[in-house]
Amino acid sequence: MKKILFIPHHPLCAGLKLRLAEMARFMPADVDAYLLNWTASADRSFSGRAGAALRDLFRISRVRSIGPWKVLEIPI
Repeated sequence: MKKILFIPHHPLCAGLKLRLAEMARFMPADVDAYLLNWTASADRSFSGRAGAALRDLFRISRVRSIGPWKVLEIPI
């Protein structure tokens, strides 16, 4: 079985992430599609971005289902 990872350019861009989820949903049945999710800060300051990066760094790797999608969460 083929596996495809969809990587949005930034988690705060809901429109783009939604389109990637739609693309993943319509992949052929023989393809496992995953969406990559990571921590991002809505605060664009250095401290906000650094805090989001640290939270993401210590994230536990997991795959979870959200509706019809498989979401991959790994330290990035």
